[in-house]
Amino acid sequence: MLYEVKGQSGTMARVMKITKLICCVTLLFGIIGTLWLGLGVKTLNDRRPGAILRLTSDKREHLSLSHKGAEANSKDEKGHSKNIGILIQHSWTPFSAKHDYKYLLNNRLKCADKGGKLYEKLSVIAIVTSDPRNVDRRNVIRMTWIRHAIENKIAIKVMFIVGVTSDGSIRNKIKHEAFLYKDIIQEAFQDTYLNLTVKTIGALKWATQLCPRAKFFMKLDDDVVVNIGNLTGFLDVFVPSVNYLGGIVQVGSIPFRNPQDKWYTPEELYPEATYPPYPEGKIYIMSMDVAKRIYHHTKTLQIFPWEDVFIGICAKQLSIVPQNIVNFHGVWTVRSEGIGIIKTDETLANLNFLYVFYDLTIGEMIEIWQAWMSNSWD
Repeated sequence: MLYEVKGQSGTMARVMKITKLICCVTLLFGIIGTLWLGLGVKTLNDRRPGAILRLTSDKREHLSLSHKGAEANSKDEKGHSKNIGILIQHSWTPFSAKHDYKYLLNNRLKCADKGGKLYEKLSVIAIVTSDPRNVDRRNVIRMTWIRHAIENKIAIKVMFIVGVTSDGSIRNKIKHEAFLYKDIIQEAFQDTYLNLTVKTIGALKWATQLCPRAKFFMKLDDDVVVNIGNLTGFLDVFVPSVNYLGGIVQVGSIPFRNPQDKWYTPEELYPEATYPPYPEGKIYIMSMDVAKRIYHHTKTLQIFPWEDVFIGICAKQLSIVPQNIVNFHGVWTVRSEGIGIIKTDETLANLNFLYVFYDLTIGEMIEIWQAWMSNSWD
């Protein structure tokens, strides 16, 4: 009982009336709240991205990918809005991964001698996925670990792969660069962030078709520096030359489901709760048999926008388990966010443990390489 009233019937009646009034008001607010919540859910559902292109065994079905409620108020350094998924921003829909782009620039004999015979003892074919504009980064790579590999007769060949740009000046510079160094692969796809998977498939295609006798295929970004002597020594001694995929492996990563996240991935595109294990796209290494298997398998799939996850999806479907390369981990022991590279005896020792260093500015690429070569921060 809410109230205990004795011997006062009039008072009791008033209490009952008040109680009924409170109940009616509560019920009214409940109804209003329910209507409001229903309207809110409908509004959210109206704004929820629809399904995107889905391939079935016998047809393609085009559905919309939009998010009317998200506004692009700011952009990151790549020109992507910071508060809306880039798939939504660019109205991206998946398409077949069958890779039939024409070569615009190529050096078919990179892995062959002057007589055209393929090298028999090549350890690694490395292909750097590069932005056409990043000539300075490519030159730093040529001046550092590529030169070191040549001077020390390390059995590795390195190529850079780019797509097409609408900038005529950049196109001319790429042609001149290819003429000078003969290490540029260019295919006729648009060079955009969302075509990184296409670019990676192009790298796999080139390596497996034109450098098939290399023991390993290595894919890396153009902001990575490689301690190439230590890495190839590790590969030659400790890594099996078949059924191998290694790098910085992510396990149990969860797709972003909020349309305002940059890496938003709708359930219609990837319905599973977690991604399969995958090597981060900064740098990873495959034995050539795995590279061939993954390349041929891509022809049966749709493009997935996140290139490294796409490699993990292929690996899972082929029953290939990615392996962690311990000496790829630990960049954080040398560099601190907001501070940069920390130069102490301890961090130098940590650096010498690493085979690779990534996410670097051009100046940092040179700095890390010089520290490796001189065993000093000076």
